[in-house]
Amino acid sequence: MSKYNKYVSLITIITIISLTLFLFNKITNILFLIIFIPSSIFMLLFGILEFQKNIKMEC
Repeated sequence: MSKYNKYVSLITIITIISLTLFLFNKITNILFLIIFIPSSIFMLLFGILEFQKNIKMEC
């Protein structure tokens, strides 16, 4: 198990909620981007860290 699972789950939930609110026009485009862009960057960083950990384990 990864030590980042809790953070990835939280970011995924926030992203799904913000996407749902955006699709139902409850939040503006700007607010959606303010939420979505940082969460995407964090998911990318956690993915890179997990990938590096797996590469080190194989070598």
